[in-house]
Amino acid sequence: MAGILLSIDWDFFVPARPEWQVSLRESVRNQNQLWYKRYLVAKRQGEDLSKTVDVIPFYYLFPCYLQKYFSYSPDALLLVTDSHKYSYELAREMDIEYVILFDTHADLGYGGLASLDYEVNCANWLGKLLQEKIIKRATIVYSPHTLEDPGWFSEQNRTFPIGYTSPFLLPSPLPLSAIHICRSGAWTPPWLDQKFEKLVRTFKLPVQKQDLPARVWKTSFTLAEQVDALIC
Repeated sequence: MAGILLSIDWDFFVPARPEWQVSLRESVRNQNQLWYKRYLVAKRQGEDLSKTVDVIPFYYLFPCYLQKYFSYSPDALLLVTDSHKYSYELAREMDIEYVILFDTHADLGYGGLASLDYEVNCANWLGKLLQEKIIKRATIVYSPHTLEDPGWFSEQNRTFPIGYTSPFLLPSPLPLSAIHICRSGAWTPPWLDQKFEKLVRTFKLPVQKQDLPARVWKTSFTLAEQVDALIC
């Protein structure tokens, strides 16, 4: 039986600065050292990012929201990764026909339909699922701090059945076949990883982790570590 995939990007809950919402490689360096660089630069300017960059209020409402708007069996698959690109394989393997995406980014491919000619990545996986008819439709729930506009994806919107809505306008409860939560470490800071893990535990399901390297956040550095972070 075809099913529904709930795909959540952790950056939905983390209000990144506009200057951080840029295209980045999903590399270990961008998941770690880049955040130390940002932290150290801000610290020199008198700001402690680990205190000023935190989750949005909806994070604390999410457990109640989850119970009201979604249902799933005790053995539903919960996949946790760093990259969002793994939603593509998950949807294909589990006969998913409908994807609900909570994200700061639409992941439909940037640059029109031509962007879907590239291999699957974190920026185009949803567009490729639609283009290849692996899924029949998608609904995008943008984060309140997104800088995107649905009009950016006019070609995709004309070609595929894509909807845009707010969290509280989804029909409920929606029966989920699988859940994917990605950390998007290049766009979300390591000092919030404990809250990320708490979000994962909210589902009360066995967790299948894949390609999710641990990050350790510290705030005291040797001179060599500072230099390494600042030149990244």
